[in-house]
Amino acid sequence: MAENCISLKDSTTCPAFASASVSTRQDIVDQFPFLEFVSSVKDFDKELQNYVHHDYVKRKLTL
Repeated sequence: MAENCISLKDSTTCPAFASASVSTRQDIVDQFPFLEFVSSVKDFDKELQNYVHHDYVKRKLTL
């Protein structure tokens, strides 16, 4: 696995994607800012939940 990827194995937020990984390259972080703070699957779960419950909802409600 590439150095700038986080394995989603053991993710509690995305268990269906346990065999996948998510990139933390800057171009991806630019699209999904919560990834800036992700360095482990535990961080991913926490930051994704925060993003969905706060930033994503705000963005969708203001469109």
